Amino acid sequence: MADIQDLLDSGEPFSMIRVRTMTTRVGMEVWKIVDAMLHLAPGRYDVLAERTRGLQRELEAQLAPQRIPVEGPLVLPLDRVRLADADRVGPKLAVLGEIGGGLGLHTPRGFAATATAFARFMASAGLGEEIERRIRTADATGLDALLALSSDIQQLIMDSPLPQALEASLREAADGLRGPLAVRSSALFEDVSGTSFAGLHRSLLNVAAEDLSRAYREVVASLYTLPAMAYRFERGIPDFEATMCVGVLEMVAARSGGVLYTGDPNAREPGMLVNSVWGLPKPVVDGLCDGDAIRISPDARRILSVTPGDQSCSFEPLPREGIDRRGAEPDEDREISLSAPEALALARAALRLEQRFGGPLDIEWVVAPPGPERPAAQEAIPEDDIVILQCRPLTTAGPPAVTLPTAESAGPEGTGLHNQTDSHHETDPRTGPPPLLAGGTTASPGAGGGPVHLILRDADLLTCPEGAVLVAPQARPRLAALLGRANAVVAERGSVTGHLANVCREFGVPALLGVEGAVRALAEGDFVTVDADRRVVLPGGTPDIRRRKTFRGGEETPVHRALRLAADHIVPLHLTDPTSVRFQAENAETFHDITRFCHEKAVEEMFRFGRDHDFPERSSKQLYTHTATRWWVLNLDDGFNSEVEGRHVRLEDIACKPMLALWEGLTAFPWAGPPALDRGGFMAVMFRSTTDPSLAAGAVPKQTERNYFMISRQFCSLTSRLGYHFCTTETLVTDREAENYASFQFQGGAADDERRHRRVALIGDLLEERGFSVVIRRDTLSARIKALPAGEMFRALRVLGHLTIHTRQLDMVMSDASRIRRQGELLREHLDTFAADEP
Repeated sequence: MADIQDLLDSGEPFSMIRVRTMTTRVGMEVWKIVDAMLHLAPGRYDVLAERTRGLQRELEAQLAPQRIPVEGPLVLPLDRVRLADADRVGPKLAVLGEIGGGLGLHTPRGFAATATAFARFMASAGLGEEIERRIRTADATGLDALLALSSDIQQLIMDSPLPQALEASLREAADGLRGPLAVRSSALFEDVSGTSFAGLHRSLLNVAAEDLSRAYREVVASLYTLPAMAYRFERGIPDFEATMCVGVLEMVAARSGGVLYTGDPNAREPGMLVNSVWGLPKPVVDGLCDGDAIRISPDARRILSVTPGDQSCSFEPLPREGIDRRGAEPDEDREISLSAPEALALARAALRLEQRFGGPLDIEWVVAPPGPERPAAQEAIPEDDIVILQCRPLTTAGPPAVTLPTAESAGPEGTGLHNQTDSHHETDPRTGPPPLLAGGTTASPGAGGGPVHLILRDADLLTCPEGAVLVAPQARPRLAALLGRANAVVAERGSVTGHLANVCREFGVPALLGVEGAVRALAEGDFVTVDADRRVVLPGGTPDIRRRKTFRGGEETPVHRALRLAADHIVPLHLTDPTSVRFQAENAETFHDITRFCHEKAVEEMFRFGRDHDFPERSSKQLYTHTATRWWVLNLDDGFNSEVEGRHVRLEDIACKPMLALWEGLTAFPWAGPPALDRGGFMAVMFRSTTDPSLAAGAVPKQTERNYFMISRQFCSLTSRLGYHFCTTETLVTDREAENYASFQFQGGAADDERRHRRVALIGDLLEERGFSVVIRRDTLSARIKALPAGEMFRALRVLGHLTIHTRQLDMVMSDASRIRRQGELLREHLDTFAADEP
C-alpha cells in the first residue's frame, strides 16, 4: 500500500502492467489475511470474505480495458465523418472530415477504417489477446528488450490475415477512389492536445489499391514501434488501450508542401510560421531538412519575413507505387517553394480553421500542381489548389524547466557554467566559457546538460545513457523513443515545425535544430550544456540541469488515473477507532480497512483463545513487570520453563531467549517520557487528532494496551502499539546460523508527514549502521538482519527492543537538523552499550 502511494507521488512514468501487478498483489495478500481470520474464528467474520470479493470485483472493473465493440460499420466515407465521430475514426480523421465537409476546404477524398474494424482484426484468431499476453509476460525494462518485444508484435500483426469481412470492406471502399492511395494512421489517442504522437505511427504514401490489405496491417503494426511504445509509457497510456483507425485517402500530388503553425510554439513572436519544401511535406515533418521559413502576420494579410532554407532533398511519388527522394532542381534551389499569394491564401484558410477549432493549430498541407479544376468549394481560394492533409492542436512550449542566467545577470561568474571537460577554449571571466557551437533554431526552449550521445544508426538508440544530450544528423521522429531519458537534443537538420520538435515540446526537452557541424564538433561522452534559448552548445554544465525530464504539463495520465482510482479502493483507512460502533467488517470500504479490522480482531481472538478453548497452558498471560506499559505473553509452544498457573507470568518463567533479549533492550534505559514539543509539533499533533479519530484521547488507552509477545523457545513475535506508532518484531534464533533472522516493521505517528518521515529516516540510519538492511516507504520502515551467530542476533534484538520504546513520540520533535542530530546522538550512545555486551 505504501508502494502504491509512493508511485502516485513520484511523478515518474509507469506502465499499466505495473498497476495491475501491484493491485493484484494487494488483493492476494489481503485475501490470505482474511482466510487466516476465517480459520482463526470460524463463522464469526464471514462477511469479510464477501466484502473482500466485492472490493476485488470493483478493482477488476476499474482496471478492465475499454473494449471497442466488434459490431458496427467497418468503414466510413470521409465526407460523412465529423468531429463527433472521433471515437469511431480517431481524432485525425474526424478533424479532416470536419474540414472537408463542415468548412468546405479542400481535403483528400477517402474513407476511414474504423475502431470497430480494428477490434474485429484484434478479435480474429485471438490476435489481441496474444499481443496483450506478450506484453504482460515480457520483461521489457530496457530499450533492447522493448525493441525485441516491438519487433515480435509487429511481425505477429503482419503475419495475421485480415478477417474476410474487413478485407472485403476495404476493397469495396477503395474501388470508389481514383489512383494510388495514401494510408495514414489515426489512433484514438493521436492528434489530441498533449498527445500528438507526432511522426510515431506509420503513414504510407502512393500505395497501389491491390496492396491495401498489407498497408492496413503495416499501419496497425506501427502501434508497436519502439518510439510509439516508449511514448505511450512516458505519456501514461496503456498499451492495451492503443486502438488504430486507418485513413485511406486518394494520393494528392504536390508541387510543394509543408507545415503551418498558426502561432509561435515558443511564444516569442506574433504571427504564423510556415515551413515549405518542393514536393511532398515529408522532409519538413521528418526533420530531413530545414525548408523555407515564412512568417505571416496574425491577420493573414502580410508576409513579415522570408528565410530561404535547405532544399537539398524533396520527395515525389513514383509512377507505380512508393515515393522517391530527389535533389532539388537548380532553379528550385534559388526559388522559394511557396509564393507570397499562396502563403497568404494558406494563412487565410488557417484562420478559418483556428476559428472553427478554437485555438492555435499545426496544419500539414500541400499545393497541388496545375491539373483538373478545383472543386466548387475551392473558389474562395484563388491561387493553386491548397489541400489540407492534417490539422491538430499546436503543441506550445511551457515555462522552460531550466533557464540559464545571462552574462549580465550572472555577475562575474558569467553564465554560471563550469567546464567539466578538457577544453582548449579560453574562458572570458565576464561571459563564461565560449560556445562549442552556435546557431540553429530553437525548436523547444530551455537548457539541459549531460553526456553527448551520437545517434548515427538505429543501434545507437539502444545504448543511450540516462540524462544524455542526443546529437544526430537529422531530427528524425525515431529519436522520440529516447526523450524520456534525454536532457536535450541537437540536430544538424530539422525545423521547429517537424514531428520531433513537436514531441520535444511535449516532453519539455530543450531542442536546438539546424546546427551545422554538430556531429563532427561533439564527441561521444563529452559533457555539454545545450542552451536552446540562446542557441548555443557550451562545454561542461552545472549539476542542477543534469536531470531527467518528465512529461511537462502535470496533467493526469490515463495510467496515473487508473492507479489513483484503484488506490481509492486500497489505501484510505476509515476504520480507525476500535471502540466505535462503526468498527464492523461490513463497513470496510478499502483493503486497508480490512487489514486494520483483521489485525484488531485477530488480537482479540488470540486473547480469548484460552477462554473459549480448553487449552489453558497456551492462553495469554499478562507479564508481571514494574513498567507502566502492560504486556501480554502468548505461549505457542515450550516458551515457558514450566506450566504457569493463573493470569500472570514472570520473567523468570520465560524460556524464550529471543524474547528476553528484546526485553533487555526494552528496559535497559528508562523511557524519559514524551520529549518537549515545539509549537509546530504541538500543532501537528492537534491537527492529526482532529482528522484521525484513532488519535483521539478516548481511543489511545485502548491502543496502548495491545503489546504482546507470541513465543516458543527459539521464536518470538512482538507486536506493540506505543503512543501513536505501531511496530512488530519477528525473530528466530537457533544454533544454526543460516536459519537465524530478525525482521522489524515500524509505522505511524501523531505529527505531520514530514516529521514522521524524518523519524523513520533516523531509525533507518541507526539500523543500517548496525548491519540491518532497511527499506523505507513514506512513514513505514522495514528492516531485516539474518544468518548471524546467536550471540550477535541477541545483540541485534536488544537494539530493536530499545528502538521500540525510545522512538515513541520522537516524530513530534523532528523539526530541524539540530534536534534530529541530538536525538540521534543520544540513541547511538545507548545502542553502543549493547555492542559492548558479550554475545
